[in-house]
Amino acid sequence: MYERVKDWSIPQGSVGEIFKAVIKTVFPIVNLDGASERLNEYDIPGAIFDLTTPRREAFLSEHSEAMQVTRDQARMKTPMSTDLAGLRAHHRDMSYDPFPVHTRLGSPNLDHRFPRTAALRAICALTAGLGLAD
Repeated sequence: MYERVKDWSIPQGSVGEIFKAVIKTVFPIVNLDGASERLNEYDIPGAIFDLTTPRREAFLSEHSEAMQVTRDQARMKTPMSTDLAGLRAHHRDMSYDPFPVHTRLGSPNLDHRFPRTAALRAICALTAGLGLAD
């Protein structure tokens, strides 16, 4: 995708209007008023470049010591080990409340009310039951 957009020439200050026009065409019911006051500062090709595999690999190699533990790193490498649980949730489900309606762009995935308290209690009960916590 980056190869398709890397040469785009978008004048500074025009991204907001272009973005709003495209979104209004695709999602006519979406209200973008106040959704972002900084749309005109966006660097679309630069943002897409930051998502490319070479850029992500460079970032991870530079910051790997400070990154969170991956699922594979959290597993015990023994023949009898098993996953005790798995959460089918996005990181935003654990961190944020549901997104306001006017910022969802019609996505049903931003209205998920993940039961964070129940998940935390289950994790604490499990670790206490295994004798790993008081």
